[in-house]
Amino acid sequence: MGKWFRQILQGEHSLFRLSLPFRVRLFNVLALVGGMISLINGISSYANNQDSVILGLNFGIAVLSFVLLFYAYKSGRYQFCYVVTIITIFLVMFPYLFFKSGGYKGGMVSFYIFGILFTVFMLEGKAMFFTAFTEMVVYIATIMIAYQNPQMVVWFSSEKEVVMDLLIGFCASSISVAAVMYLHFRMYNKQQEILEEARIEAQSANKAKSAFLANMSHEIRTPINVMLGMNEMILRESESKEIRQYAKSIERSGGYLISLINNILDISRIESGKMEIEEGKYELRQLLDEVMLIAEKQAEQKSLKMNLIFDKTLPAYLIGDVIHIKQILLNLINNAVKYTKEGQIDIKVSKNAEETKLIFEVKDTGIGIKERCTISYSSDRFNC
Repeated sequence: MGKWFRQILQGEHSLFRLSLPFRVRLFNVLALVGGMISLINGISSYANNQDSVILGLNFGIAVLSFVLLFYAYKSGRYQFCYVVTIITIFLVMFPYLFFKSGGYKGGMVSFYIFGILFTVFMLEGKAMFFTAFTEMVVYIATIMIAYQNPQMVVWFSSEKEVVMDLLIGFCASSISVAAVMYLHFRMYNKQQEILEEARIEAQSANKAKSAFLANMSHEIRTPINVMLGMNEMILRESESKEIRQYAKSIERSGGYLISLINNILDISRIESGKMEIEEGKYELRQLLDEVMLIAEKQAEQKSLKMNLIFDKTLPAYLIGDVIHIKQILLNLINNAVKYTKEGQIDIKVSKNAEETKLIFEVKDTGIGIKERCTISYSSDRFNC
């Protein structure tokens, strides 16, 4: 018997194993504690007033609690068992037992708290509020009916029986609520420990991933830079127009690949909190020419027209993070090309009315992410 009981509490298939959802484990606690308390309360009440009806009702509540617990455990239909418990035990048996065991002068009133507590724990949202409110209305109604119609109540025959039943009800309900709350907080704290361990493990895995990305990006960038360097020598030394055209394609694609690797490095920096804006002097027209070389190559593959709308009153040289400006523009253009089947893509570069911000706009004839996305760059942030 002791071994079987330990398996229920601690075994691989226990009622409180961590693989079960939290509310399911809580139901198992409430059903188990409620059934045991009903048995104890029935026996104690019978010893107090020798009323076999009260003993039978408490015994019936205990049996029903254990049957529902077993059925839910085997079938997994916990939501169904929640509803059956609330209707049969708390809305039917509890009020009936109230009238059979001294009414508002007995200890049954104390168990009303247990019924509402069960509902609050097991249900959620509007169903929980509606059911708990219904229970309160029913319980208040039983007290008022007993007061207005005392002939409906089986009163205790002596003051001693009243006091004993009150003590039994108070002790039983207090122990049941205390046991449920204790086990509830114990399960909750255990759940929090597991979540904290999972959080620490996830952080460790994330750091390892970021370190891997950073190292991999650096390792990949080295041979790419070597290839681009050799390609630059071909551009300088080759006299063949066809070969130089091929080399320029390699240069554009290599530059785009480097920008993708820089994006990976940026992710690592952002996750580690080391992402910083690196400002420097750059030539605006050169930046746009480099972006357009890559953009036109991508648009050409889908027969899209690429337009650059440039405000000629803009300064030739600016101060800013040229690498990240280029990355953002290329990302927006990539998205525009990806989601545009036909038509054109416009890249507009202008300044705001106060002439304090440089504004880049990418507009396409496809669905895109948004109809229009504007990137503005100031000394400390990008705005989209």
